[in-house]
Amino acid sequence: MLPLRLQQAERTAILLGDAVYTLAWDAAKGWVLLSTWDPGTYFPEWPEDGE
Repeated sequence: MLPLRLQQAERTAILLGDAVYTLAWDAAKGWVLLSTWDPGTYFPEWPEDGE
C-alpha cells in the first residue's frame, strides 16, 4: 500500500502545494500504518510541555 499512499499524497501536493503524512504503530497487528491527510483539514495537537 505504500506506493498508493505516496501517489495519493503527491496528487494532493500538486494541487495544494503540500502534503501531510502520519505514521502510527499498530500494536495489535505489529506494523506501521501510513496515512495521508488533506493539508487543509490537518491540525496537529502538540503536547503542553513542548515535546
